[in-house]
Amino acid sequence: MTVRYAPIFEQRFKQSFPDIEATIVNGGVSGETSRDGLQRLPQMLAEKPNIVIICFGMNDRGAGKKAHKRVPQSEFVQNLTRIISAFEDIGARILLLTINPLAESSGSLGDRMIDAYNKAIHDGAYKTKVRLVDINAMWKREFKPFSKGLEDTLHPNKRGIELYSKALKLTVPRRNIIVLWQYNGNPCACNYKCPYCVYRHVQQGQHFQGTVEGWHHAFKKSFGNQHIAFYLAHGEPMIGENFYDVLEMVGNESNWEIRMTSNISISLNDLVKTRVAQEGRLNINASFHPYMVKREKFLDQALFLRKHGIEVPIIYVMYPPLLKRFEDDFKFFNAHNFLVHVRRFRGTHKGKVYPKAYTDEEQQFIAKYCDDATIKYMLFNEPSYGKQSWAGVDFVIVDNKGNVGYCDDFRPNKHALGNIFKGNFRRHTEPKPFPGRFTSDGTVDGVANFLELNYRQLTGNNVINFSRQGGVYHTPNGIYYKNMNVDFNDSRVRAEYHFPARNLKDAYAILTYKEDPFHRRIARLAQSAYPDIFYYNKVVTPKTVAVWIISRIIRFFRCTKIVQKIHRLYQFAHSYIPYFFLSEGGYLYAKINGLRGIQFYTFGQRCAFKFLHLEKLRSFLTLLLNPVPLFRFAEFDFVIRSAKWKGSIRVLDVSSPRLFSAYLLATNPDLQLYITNPDKSDITNTHAFLKTCNLDGERIEFQCLRVADLSYQNGFFDVIYAISVIEHVLEEEQNNFLAILWRFLKPGGKLILTVPVSSKYRIEYRKKDVYSLGYPRNENGAIFFQRVYDAASLKKQIIAPMKKLQGRPGPIEVFGLTAGWKFEEYLKRWENFGIAETAKDIYYASKYIHKFDRIAQLKERGVCGLTFTKP
Repeated sequence: MTVRYAPIFEQRFKQSFPDIEATIVNGGVSGETSRDGLQRLPQMLAEKPNIVIICFGMNDRGAGKKAHKRVPQSEFVQNLTRIISAFEDIGARILLLTINPLAESSGSLGDRMIDAYNKAIHDGAYKTKVRLVDINAMWKREFKPFSKGLEDTLHPNKRGIELYSKALKLTVPRRNIIVLWQYNGNPCACNYKCPYCVYRHVQQGQHFQGTVEGWHHAFKKSFGNQHIAFYLAHGEPMIGENFYDVLEMVGNESNWEIRMTSNISISLNDLVKTRVAQEGRLNINASFHPYMVKREKFLDQALFLRKHGIEVPIIYVMYPPLLKRFEDDFKFFNAHNFLVHVRRFRGTHKGKVYPKAYTDEEQQFIAKYCDDATIKYMLFNEPSYGKQSWAGVDFVIVDNKGNVGYCDDFRPNKHALGNIFKGNFRRHTEPKPFPGRFTSDGTVDGVANFLELNYRQLTGNNVINFSRQGGVYHTPNGIYYKNMNVDFNDSRVRAEYHFPARNLKDAYAILTYKEDPFHRRIARLAQSAYPDIFYYNKVVTPKTVAVWIISRIIRFFRCTKIVQKIHRLYQFAHSYIPYFFLSEGGYLYAKINGLRGIQFYTFGQRCAFKFLHLEKLRSFLTLLLNPVPLFRFAEFDFVIRSAKWKGSIRVLDVSSPRLFSAYLLATNPDLQLYITNPDKSDITNTHAFLKTCNLDGERIEFQCLRVADLSYQNGFFDVIYAISVIEHVLEEEQNNFLAILWRFLKPGGKLILTVPVSSKYRIEYRKKDVYSLGYPRNENGAIFFQRVYDAASLKKQIIAPMKKLQGRPGPIEVFGLTAGWKFEEYLKRWENFGIAETAKDIYYASKYIHKFDRIAQLKERGVCGLTFTKP
């Protein structure tokens, strides 16, 4: 790859994947052809790379003054093939890049030459079976005209180089080719006859075709030296014909592995002795079928696999008659620390079609035990059609005749991509819209392939990996289920998790849930109103026609937006203008009185004008009238004074207010900011806020994780801050929270905390899980919200643990309200009057918040700032 591009890619890759230890060698030379690259090959082979990125062609075409350097296309392909072969001989994985377009008119000589060499690159990738990264196609989609990504007629500018990095960031971590192999056909043999199995009457006999040697050759011919994860499912794989021969075939290829879903009812002694099991290349999902086996016997088999180093999740189908016993089964497996992965039932029971026949109560019950993606994409049969998917790229299904399809719900008999025996199979080079109409890809791998979900490729055990990314995972204290205590009666929560609407309030929440595109919101409303139509009924009825007409009418009014304009302009004039004068009057008072932190107020108002259009008018008004809430003036000012923010430093923001993050990025151009927040809605809104403010570039990284799940290197950060965060962490988790942050901090680095304080210690509860942390309800049905510390509890719960970690404390600063101003009364006014009250926050902060020497002096609520320096 050109020498100029590699450093930018290295920087972006390490920012996006700090948990991946990678050394990136820049082996590019400007102006080089593939002929030159071939001569330098021994030098590059000496580096012994794991992954090699190859990008030749631009100079091989020999345009203009470089015509004497032209490499004919036939030789060009031969050179690429020899380079690829040499790297594959040392076990490297290859990524072959196409070349970007020129700033020339379509059909020109230069344009035709670029297309010709890109075709040669495509042919070279197909011939050698390496992964193709189609820069040219991506460029043509994102840059119109193409010159937007070029600094001249040929060379990429900064935006063009960023596109190269973006394409590689998507592709480099995707190591596997996942092959869902119906090696014994479908339906195939099974030793169980479960009442909820759609194949229970025909699932018998063996359907293996050809020979194991023939399959081995066909897979090698079709996928070359790619890392393949074969997924065996459909019936019981272990009783399939040639099962152990297949395992031996896979075991003989060091970069192949096996996944399978099994009822683990067969003897496992021979299985754990296989090469794939011994080398950690065997992953098993254990399906529990209560009608066919006692759970004690099933548990013995699962524990046997665990003893031999194979951790299995328990697959449990929510067949309606099993709902009554599920909680008892769940407690049984949970007591042994097995992750239970719930699958919704798809089929007919007592004349009702599931999953649409689940009652709302049943849906809520099932959702408690599910990860996020299982609820959103599986429980309600979320349509797959049109979603950008990796299916067909690095995830395919192969039937027992060698035909290749997209996935389990869009098989080769519906849309074949070719046949591995006939040699006409050709994978897609990049994600494409899922083609299956009337299809809901309800598998773990199928859902994880959706680009919009932004999941990493599933490695190892696919179910455990998938569940972890959705909030269900192993911890030292057992399995954590994120949604166990989520209130699925809350309309906004239901909209986020794609629950169907029950009433107008739910419908309004869906309609205003802006994290989903407008057309998706309308589709969900339509599905709620007409479930019989939108559960993939192919029959055209008067209802389907009526819904189609209504959707077009809505689309028309959405395009014109005339009604929205009139309504919002009226709302602005009637409701917000008076409060603007309140806010600005408070600002003048604060300016005269020298309010600390007032710079954040003016910065917030400048940000407001980024939102000055109808789609984000509410955000504009909120920022304009109240950019900094009451106590944030003191907290922001304390944090900004507690560390040096200039220069190239790495900073971790732990779930803090987004305006402070924006201020840091805007005022420190070399600062690298990492934001973590377990509240998906909050971190999504933060991302959207920074993007609107043009601050969401490569200097920032987002992670929707708890602190306990972060995986940064020790000493990675220069500064870590948490503004009013630790008080929301359960008391028993506080010490671990502080210890992890302290470990991430480099020597000389600073940990900055702010917390609410009062002269009396108290714990506050809420009816709802405000930050989606999954805390349990107490005996009164309330959920822990936060602690308000007094001097004793602050010393015991924060200062003392930090002393054990050898943290050097800085001066503690206390800011609180004066005795004549009641905070509880303010909260009531805020709840009753909203913006009419909060527009006065800057005035209140200036007049009533003062600095105190000790927490004991407080008569009302306050905040405390603490700084610890790592020796």
